[in-house]
Amino acid sequence: MSVFNLFNQDALKAAQKLSIMQQKALDNSSAAIMMADATGIITYANQACRQCMEHCGISVSIGQHCDSLKQGLFAQLQQHKSGNAVNVGGVALKLTTTTLMNSIGQADGYVLEWADTTQAQAEHGKLAAMDRAQAVIEFLPDGTIDAANENFLSTSGYTLNDIKGKHHRMFVESAFASSKEYAEFWQSLRQGNIQAGEFKRLNKQGQPFWIQASYNPIFDENRNVVRVVKFATDITQEKLNNANYNGQISAISKSQAVIEFDLNGIILNANENFLSTLGYTLAEIQGKHHSMFVKPELATSEEYKAFWHSLKAGQFFSGEFQRIGKGGRDVWIQASYNPIMDLDGKPFKVVKYASDITAAKYRTADFSGQIDAIGKSQAVIAFTPDGTVLDANQNFLDALGYTLDEIKGQHHRMFVDVATQNSADYKSFWSSLSKGKFFAGEFKRITRSGDEIWIQASYNPILDMNGKVFKVVKFATDITAEKRKNAYFEGQLNAIGKSQAVIEFNMDGSIISANDNFLNALGYRLEEIQGKHHSMFVENGYKNSPEYKHFWENLNKGVFASGEFKRIAKGGREIWIQATYNPILDQNGKPFRVVKFATDVTARTKAVNEIKHVMTQLAKGDLTCKIEQEFEGEFKELGQATDQFIRDIRTTISDVKDVMTRLADGDLTCGIEHEFEGDFKVLGEAINEFVHNMRSTIGEINEAVETINTASSEIATGNADLSSRTEQQASSLEETSSSMEELNGTVKLNAENAEQANNLASQACNVAAEGGEMIKQVVTTMSAINASAQRISDIIGVIDGIAFQTNILALNAAVEAARAGEQGRGFAVVASEVRTLAQRSADAAKDIKELISDSVTKISTGNELVNRSGKTMDDVVMAIKRVNDIMSEIAAASVEQASGIDEVSKAVVQMDEMTQQNAALVEEAAAAAESLRHQAGQLSDRVATFKLEQHTLQSISKTPMLTRKPVIAPSKPAINGHLHTSLPKTKAMLKPAKVADDEWEMF
Repeated sequence: MSVFNLFNQDALKAAQKLSIMQQKALDNSSAAIMMADATGIITYANQACRQCMEHCGISVSIGQHCDSLKQGLFAQLQQHKSGNAVNVGGVALKLTTTTLMNSIGQADGYVLEWADTTQAQAEHGKLAAMDRAQAVIEFLPDGTIDAANENFLSTSGYTLNDIKGKHHRMFVESAFASSKEYAEFWQSLRQGNIQAGEFKRLNKQGQPFWIQASYNPIFDENRNVVRVVKFATDITQEKLNNANYNGQISAISKSQAVIEFDLNGIILNANENFLSTLGYTLAEIQGKHHSMFVKPELATSEEYKAFWHSLKAGQFFSGEFQRIGKGGRDVWIQASYNPIMDLDGKPFKVVKYASDITAAKYRTADFSGQIDAIGKSQAVIAFTPDGTVLDANQNFLDALGYTLDEIKGQHHRMFVDVATQNSADYKSFWSSLSKGKFFAGEFKRITRSGDEIWIQASYNPILDMNGKVFKVVKFATDITAEKRKNAYFEGQLNAIGKSQAVIEFNMDGSIISANDNFLNALGYRLEEIQGKHHSMFVENGYKNSPEYKHFWENLNKGVFASGEFKRIAKGGREIWIQATYNPILDQNGKPFRVVKFATDVTARTKAVNEIKHVMTQLAKGDLTCKIEQEFEGEFKELGQATDQFIRDIRTTISDVKDVMTRLADGDLTCGIEHEFEGDFKVLGEAINEFVHNMRSTIGEINEAVETINTASSEIATGNADLSSRTEQQASSLEETSSSMEELNGTVKLNAENAEQANNLASQACNVAAEGGEMIKQVVTTMSAINASAQRISDIIGVIDGIAFQTNILALNAAVEAARAGEQGRGFAVVASEVRTLAQRSADAAKDIKELISDSVTKISTGNELVNRSGKTMDDVVMAIKRVNDIMSEIAAASVEQASGIDEVSKAVVQMDEMTQQNAALVEEAAAAAESLRHQAGQLSDRVATFKLEQHTLQSISKTPMLTRKPVIAPSKPAINGHLHTSLPKTKAMLKPAKVADDEWEMF
């Protein structure tokens, strides 16, 4: 234990961890470190050193001689030179050396630290080049000027003495110098943030100049800003040029749509005019290809690929282009695609300037389309203002049968008859056209063959830029066939007007005209109704109804109406008409008037209404109704047939009513005596058959009542015998129940004895289990002893490791003493002694470890013997548990047997109670039989009220009711109490059914 007191385990681990961390820090250091002995043999080189030497073309291997030391470096090391610049393999290196001295003051080895200065020298060269090319000025962190090169001084017009020690604000406008933005500018620089961009500054004369500059904070080793260096380029002339260009481009952009592409057609930017023309936002198109604006078939064509290939080569394009806006909308533009060249004359982007000409394009297409459409569908001819033919299309030539050569240069009069040619109206017609007056209408013209044709034509004067007529264009349609067709229709309408009442209305219902038939039917003259509304012919209630309003709304929609209509003639007389209301459509399909054709059907309608009234009265049961009006012609025969039909129905209903009344009184001897025809005959025969069936049914009921009366007496006698036998069964069950009670007590006693035996077996099992637990505790203790011995062995191993680590630390101490030179010599001697002690400690720890290992082996043998004893004890415990389980099964079986006998006892008790209930049910059955006999007597009395052909039914004599009641001996109470069942103990005696007199009357 004294060894454990000398070495603290945690302290040893910490020392070991520190040594490992020092080794890792040296290996992972970014400094290139190499160690060599006094002869130049490399003893150590970290990763950074290997990489540095490989960059110089030198391979470094531990245990080999460093080739570079042979080239004069060894002599430098012996002279203790450090910080020299060395060129190795064309790479500039800075070498720092440290000599490791031994205890007697001699060099024991060297530590070399290499640093590559090649990049630093290159950076210094770059700075010198920048100083020659750019304007450079240095500031302190507060903005005070510290230095400036000649480029800056010549650009600003100052000398160094003019500006040194002054603040940077001397180069900016006074308003900006006092602004928050300027203060934040220098605050950001002091925080180490670079500021770069284009800046406006003032020269010595106070004139502005522009520079492209960067303000660069310079840091010390603690990351503190110690100065700010600005590198600048004078861009004043470039800014002036750009301002000129931007002004021009801005002016173009305000009036035109502008969009920029790269040479592959990818959209870079677009102005608001372009976006509004195509309907997009910038975010929706930026970064997408120009092909989104063209039709898919063009986007995939060779022509489109060649277009962009030419733009990429620097070729300019302009013209009218069809493009696709957002949502698929067609857009026409007048545009130019302009490749933009860089300083080398090579295209680097494409700018398109465009104007929206969609509206103008559509107007031109509309005008052209209209003229072409008119030319295809109409006859067109052009004249000079005096009527000379200039040109004519094929439709005109075909209509009049000429060729163009036959009419060109001729006067218009060749198309009119001689009378018209010489008339004053014809001369005035052309005079008015030459003054710009427009004419349109239907005109009669003469063809080449001399036939007449009719045209619907317009003569249109065409004006020049000065408003003077320079030609007249006529657009005409041949309406000859239509004129003939209209004449045919007018003939048909005249024929209809002679046979029917005809009236015409405007779409608002006002009357235009009416023929004589209509006026005679309603008793008016034309002047009495013309200009008035149709509502004068309808009742006031209908005139103000939604239905009447809807009627005229439908006519205004062009909906045809027909049917029978009630109308009011002059003087308030009612008439009925069969009419059609016919909306007449114009050339556009819109109704412009309504024509009604009507026939007077007043006589027919009145006859139908009278018959409808009589049929309604019949449906209500009124057999006294008849046709009141006198009709003429075919309607007179219809009225007489209707009256005869009513009389036949009246006779039939009277006979049926008489028979049903006698049936209600109970007289079954009646019947239908008259002879009917058709369905009335079928009805009479059916009633007679019904009465016959009723007589047979009542007779059969009478016989059945007698049979029921006899049967009920026999049922009562049988129930009495059944009651006696039930009493005997109840007595036997009572004795069985007593025997089961005694058996149940014996079985319960056996179950209690088995339970006691089971408890004793359980106690024995518990004692055995406790013995097994004691053996397990002994096994656990032996295991703990074994673990403790193993732990001691581990501690000895740690001591051994500490001795080894002490040896390593002593070695490191010797290296550090060597670095220290003469001052570290004494420390090197102490380190050597420590290494000797560490080796002796390691040997002692090895001997102790062997002794502990032998103890661990012997403890393991004892532990195995204890484990075998524990297993034997476990077998004993298992055997006792098995005995305990068997006793438990015996006890459980005894309990189950007692439970079974108890259930049998309960079943016997239940059977006893069921027998008692059966006895009660027998008694109820006897009472029910007596009630049945009583009901049969009442039914016999009811049947006797019916009158049959030969006699009246007599009531059946009542037999006396049974007075014997079986007596059931009361059984003894059940041993385990009374058992309830779902059956009731008694039932109410059946009562005779009560028959209402009014039900028999309905029957």
